[in-house]
Amino acid sequence: MAKRKGQGINLDVNGSFIMSITDMQGQPVEEDIEQGILDNLEQGEYVIGFDSKTIMDLNDLLTPIYKFTLEVGDCTSYEFSERED
Repeated sequence: MAKRKGQGINLDVNGSFIMSITDMQGQPVEEDIEQGILDNLEQGEYVIGFDSKTIMDLNDLLTPIYKFTLEVGDCTSYEFSERED
């Protein structure tokens, strides 16, 4: 089937990723700061921008405050399906 403009593909991921967090200059953050970032993410105070690979405060989405990378962990599987709008 020909793909229409704007139509995407669903990607379902089952598994885990290893997340590394750095400051905006690319320097690793200290362990206690990293834990605070993770706490803020879990509480919904920070959000992740997957396109930009940045972390932002929910109250200021225009200003990234941290960068992150993701590496695939063990036993990660993927399933692709055509998106139905």
